[in-house]
Amino acid sequence: MNNEKNNETRTDSSSMTNLDYTTIEKILINSPIITALHDKDLNMIWANKAYQEATGLSLEEIKGKKCYSVWNLSKPCNNCPVLVAAQTGKPYETELTPENQDHWPESQGYWLSKAAPIFDDNGQLIGVVENAISTTDQREKEKLVNFQAHILNEIRESIIATDLQGNITYWNKGAERNFGYTSDEVLGKNVVEITPTTMTVKQAEEILSKLRLGETWRGKFKLRRKDGSEFWGYVYDNPILNNKNELTGIVGISYDLTQIKEAEYALKHSSDLMNYIIEHNRSAVAVLDKNLNYIYVSKKYLDDYGIKEESIIGKNHYDIFHDIPQKWKEIHKKVLIGEIFSAEDDPYEREDGTVYWTRWECRPWHEADGSIGGIIIYNEITNRQKALENQLRFYNERLKLLTSITEQVIGKKPIDIAANKMLSEIVKAFKADAGVIRIIKGEKLQLLTKYNVPDDSVVAELPINFGIAHTILTTMSPQAIIDTQINETTKNITSYHANAFQFKSYAGAPLLVHNEAIGIIGIYVTNEMREITDEDLTHLQIVANHLAAAIQNEFLYKEVMSQKTELESEITARIKTEENLSEREKQLNMIAETTGAVFYRLRYSDMKYDYMHPAIEQLTGYSVEEITEMGFKTIVLAIEQAGGEEIDADKLELNRDKLKYQFHADYQIRKRNGDVRWISDQSNPWFSHDGNLLGSVGILNDITQRKITEKEVQRAREKAEELVAIKSNFFSNMSHELRTPLVGILGFSEILQDELSGDSELNEIAGFINVSGKRLLETLNLLLDSSKLEAGKVEVNIADANIVPILNDVYNLYFPIALKKGLSFNFKCEKDFILAKIDEILTRSILDNLVNNAIKFTNQGNVTIAIESNSRSVEINIIDTGIGIPEDKQDIIWEEFRQVSEGVNRSFEGSGLGLSISKHYADLMGGKISVESNIGKGSTFRLILPAVEKEIPHAHDDTQLSINIHRTEMMEIKIKPNILYVEDDKVSAEVLVYATKNLYEIDVAESGEDAIPMLQTKKYDAILMDINLRKGLDGVQVTKMIRQLPSYKKTPIIAITAYASTGDREEFLANGMDFYISKPYKKHEILKLLKEAIPEK
Repeated sequence: MNNEKNNETRTDSSSMTNLDYTTIEKILINSPIITALHDKDLNMIWANKAYQEATGLSLEEIKGKKCYSVWNLSKPCNNCPVLVAAQTGKPYETELTPENQDHWPESQGYWLSKAAPIFDDNGQLIGVVENAISTTDQREKEKLVNFQAHILNEIRESIIATDLQGNITYWNKGAERNFGYTSDEVLGKNVVEITPTTMTVKQAEEILSKLRLGETWRGKFKLRRKDGSEFWGYVYDNPILNNKNELTGIVGISYDLTQIKEAEYALKHSSDLMNYIIEHNRSAVAVLDKNLNYIYVSKKYLDDYGIKEESIIGKNHYDIFHDIPQKWKEIHKKVLIGEIFSAEDDPYEREDGTVYWTRWECRPWHEADGSIGGIIIYNEITNRQKALENQLRFYNERLKLLTSITEQVIGKKPIDIAANKMLSEIVKAFKADAGVIRIIKGEKLQLLTKYNVPDDSVVAELPINFGIAHTILTTMSPQAIIDTQINETTKNITSYHANAFQFKSYAGAPLLVHNEAIGIIGIYVTNEMREITDEDLTHLQIVANHLAAAIQNEFLYKEVMSQKTELESEITARIKTEENLSEREKQLNMIAETTGAVFYRLRYSDMKYDYMHPAIEQLTGYSVEEITEMGFKTIVLAIEQAGGEEIDADKLELNRDKLKYQFHADYQIRKRNGDVRWISDQSNPWFSHDGNLLGSVGILNDITQRKITEKEVQRAREKAEELVAIKSNFFSNMSHELRTPLVGILGFSEILQDELSGDSELNEIAGFINVSGKRLLETLNLLLDSSKLEAGKVEVNIADANIVPILNDVYNLYFPIALKKGLSFNFKCEKDFILAKIDEILTRSILDNLVNNAIKFTNQGNVTIAIESNSRSVEINIIDTGIGIPEDKQDIIWEEFRQVSEGVNRSFEGSGLGLSISKHYADLMGGKISVESNIGKGSTFRLILPAVEKEIPHAHDDTQLSINIHRTEMMEIKIKPNILYVEDDKVSAEVLVYATKNLYEIDVAESGEDAIPMLQTKKYDAILMDINLRKGLDGVQVTKMIRQLPSYKKTPIIAITAYASTGDREEFLANGMDFYISKPYKKHEILKLLKEAIPEK
């Protein structure tokens, strides 16, 4: 029975086709493991559901195929388990991957495949069974784990994990680098043994307490490396929790603070070095943001202007310097848009009268994104240098004074006359108002002379111990009183004399001869209190000594025979005077050697130099003797006086002889070696003791380089002005010549479009003509606007205006264009009244350009106008889904004649002027314009204008304006008005006749001479006047003649002209015309104007 059963089984297994598939399916059909059976030829005879789902094929589609064709492969897998099992007769298992299968796509994934052969009872192969499991997910997880492990190993920070006993369970590459131990050296060891720290027991308890709560602990520890070196580390300890939220370990991340400390030190060093450079710069430095608020100032800046740092940072520049001149405010505005300014020797006068002479530079500084963040002011106060220059002039004046006093000594005039002359010069030299000289006579101070003191305010004698005189004579030194009203010695002067001379400040000095006082000199300031310096007193004493010598000499002259001692004093005084003069001459030589200046004194009697500094040889190539002999004029080629007036060299001496005041001229000379140089001559008259003009004392300086620079600047200025004028005239003329024929092109094309509305082909052709004409007109207008901007002739009329109707006009104007192009055109505005400070004409020009560009460069999608406002600004965004602008081109689009695509291969037409002009217009209105763009996604142009805070009125229905008004309005006209059109261009005349047919009766006069008789024989309701009639009278002349006719004093005259430059409209209206329209015009524009000009009948 058993044999029968065995035989039955053997018989059933002799052929694979007789297997019980139902039994097999019950066991395998729902197995998640992919399972398939192959016959002995390795054709598939069965596959479970998992196999069918993996291949996307049904069992019927699988049967009879090779397994590789079921998987859409061109050949069997390399090392295919089914083939190997069939060939070897043994089970075979392997992993099939895209890496070991050169014909597998990446999407095939990873598989663990196992195949086993099936034999009959005779040991013959009858088939192969195959099982496969996808390992793709496991592979991806392994990749992720390996990637994460790689990241943990590669980061520079140390990552160390421990169990609760502190034994190390993980040690990354960063820890190996930072501590010097490898992972193998530390795993399983206690972390405290490896990285000793300064952590206390209390800190350890605190750390564990936080970690058990699932929180992170962070802090600094001193750690030790394998080599024994220590470093400060910043440690983050994080808890490792199990699924019961119990603490099972700790993972710590530590940072080596050494590099951070070094970086901080380097940064501080760099900052300190920068501050050192700034603080020790000769210029004071101030950095302001774009609102002109201080964000940094150097110590020198604070010191120069006497400002405390805590009172300036964060404050506005104009609050600190509220008296700053307007010219500097304008400079600041220009710097904030990118310009750089500087100046040498620039005065700045404060409200308190303080004058700062400055050398400065003002330039913008930029943010990281390249935008201007504010301005930097470099400033050097040159008051010291200026003071030195003033001091030099001061010394020259004092030297002249000493020279004059010396001459008075030599002159031997009567003492009262000479003393008065000297006193007047002393008062003037010290910039005082009055003066008195008194001589000691016993116990009295006797009046010798006075200057600018009323007779009734001075007494002939004063006690020697009176007031300030007593102090001067007691101390034998000069004295000064700044405020006489509070000084005890001067405030009660009226007690001695009822009409005492009133003065605010005083300086006096003893008249010393051999250290003995013979009197005093006093000078007075009457109008204001005056600061009198020690230097002033020293000079006054020197002058007093010379004056004393002069007075003493006079006394000695009278008593020469009787008082030998006084004669010796006079001789001694003269020697002292000569010594002083010698010292002054040394000073003059020093000045000449330092500055290269040449001092001289010229006698007019024989036109010879009685003094010429030796530096003249370096200046001219001729020695003092040669110049004296040959005369200076022999080397003079040309002479210019101040103001550029030229003087004949032969008349130079005549002009100088007549000069009683300061003389200044520039000489062009030829040096001995043939070089031509320019020399400046500045001189003062030289008078004798009795007031006769003797000659002049002057100084010569080489100014050749200054003259060259002045000539170059003048030539450049004249050339620039000439070019601007030529360009402006050219554009004006071309505007007129191009606008006139455009009247015919645009006018007739618009009429043809209306007339040919039934013929689509001809109507389209007329439309092409109209579009081409408009493009030409748009280019012409852009060129004219550019010319106006360059010449500075753009008129800006800023006013408060509702910007919503303007945007609505632009939207209505471009809606048909967008619709024709198949674009969605949107206008987003939540208010109907938004006030802005704008020039309406310039604003419309900007919006026209931006919207036109948006539509032109958008082939599909939408264009949107959106407006938002707040208390400070109005923001208008023109958004499109067009081609976009490359990032490297977003700066050049604001430049004149530049486009994104340029040259012969450019993609779009245009002049490259629109955006440049728009930016200029925005700047002129105090606004700004910018762009954000992405290639292929579109652009957003943003226009920001100043807002106006005012109460918003109720909305009006008239914000929705219509652009097609003429048709319905003209239907109301019952009687055709008569119009005379004075126009020499027949095409322009015909355009108007066609445009107004059925609405107006038009008569045409081809000249002003034809127009006057027509007006006298027929009454017209309006007159259209061309300006350039080319022959005979022009339009302005004809208008003036018409206004003389009794019947036409109030008849509307409309200027219709191709002159469209700045100021043309105003000129024509000022000469008797009532309205103005520029050529070319649109049909609805002229009809609207005629309706406005002509009253309805």
